Amino acid sequence: MSRSTPCVNSRKRNFLTTLLFSHGTPMLLAGDEFGRSQLGNNNGYCPGQ
Repeated sequence: MSRSTPCVNSRKRNFLTTLLFSHGTPMLLAGDEFGRSQLGNNNGYCPGQ
């Protein structure tokens, strides 16, 4: 088993960065759809509507 050289690690990191940004701005937290307690309601100040 061979070890990766710093050049190979840099190329891997650059490739993954290019892949992440290739579709535009990454939306890592786009809204309240994951792990939120509002149950899909986008307005936390008026939960009845």
